Amino acid sequence: MSDSKTLVLVGCGAAKRDEPAPAKDLYTSTYFAKKREYAETVGDAWLILSAEHGLIAPERVIDPYETSIDDLDDDALDVLAHDVGLSLIDWTTNEIAKGFDVEEIVVLAGRRYVDPLRERDAFSAGISPAVTFPLQTNDLGGIGEQMRWLAERVEAVSAEQPSLVTDGGEYPHPLEDVDGLEEIEVECAVAIETPDEPAYCGGWSDTVELAAPAQFDPDTARITLPGFSWECPECGQPHEFEVEGIRVSNLV
Repeated sequence: MSDSKTLVLVGCGAAKRDEPAPAKDLYTSTYFAKKREYAETVGDAWLILSAEHGLIAPERVIDPYETSIDDLDDDALDVLAHDVGLSLIDWTTNEIAKGFDVEEIVVLAGRRYVDPLRERDAFSAGISPAVTFPLQTNDLGGIGEQMRWLAERVEAVSAEQPSLVTDGGEYPHPLEDVDGLEEIEVECAVAIETPDEPAYCGGWSDTVELAAPAQFDPDTARITLPGFSWECPECGQPHEFEVEGIRVSNLV
């Protein structure tokens, strides 16, 4: 277990599912998916920044909503900034109490969200870790440029790691069940958008024979699958799969 942690705050998105879902799955845009991928790859923990709810844990089930930052007047922005600040203080305090050193808080949100909250000290009041805003400080323009930057950082970090990390969801059986397996069932679970509705790829599955037995490290929640190439033949994406029915992400 690492002694230090990086928290990533991911700005929400306008495109959503039309039914309640865990917050990490509610937002359906490719832009949100790319920020989530960065958060799960580069960060040790992540939360979602929402104009409606403040900071949301990825696993929290919420209803679809229409509120955006542009809908909030000054009083509502004051309340949101206060709530975000308190949530960050609570999170960092809890992690420090567990023995972690919270090294950095990374905010991945556009200026429309970041600027009014920074003006109200949402990210600085009572918080000791450094708070960074890479989408602003790197002078990244539109969403396309931001997504390229995020993808480059994910690729750079992934190249240094020989394993994958579970996404913290609900699992049908203990992770230890994967340890030692020489043959596994794998299915692509990449979040994609279709013309009809957002969904998961689910377009490819296979039984894979590994070069060596799978290894699970309970201290880091990392699974290593020797000899398997993490790229879906159907959608070409490498970062979301189900392995023996267990949802995993940050595949490297």
